[in-house]
Amino acid sequence: MQPLSGCSVARLSRHARREDRRQKNLKNINMYIVYILFSKSSLKYYTGQTDNLENRLLRHNSGLSFSTKSGKPWELIYKIQFSTRSEAMAL
Repeated sequence: MQPLSGCSVARLSRHARREDRRQKNLKNINMYIVYILFSKSSLKYYTGQTDNLENRLLRHNSGLSFSTKSGKPWELIYKIQFSTRSEAMAL
């Protein structure tokens, strides 16, 4: 980080606004994940895609997903990330 001496208030304000925009842009970047789960209880695999893997795994293992509630608990065995949902769906 650069020292503040010699910096004008306007320059610092521009820098702060630029940094705010950069942080907002980073938050808007979604990664889409294709994942494979395995159930030891049913000996089945499940493939899905999401932009929030942690939340999705919680839903699978809490029985909130109709297609996977009979195989609880599910174990994540593979995941791959894509920058767009269409890329993830094409896999």
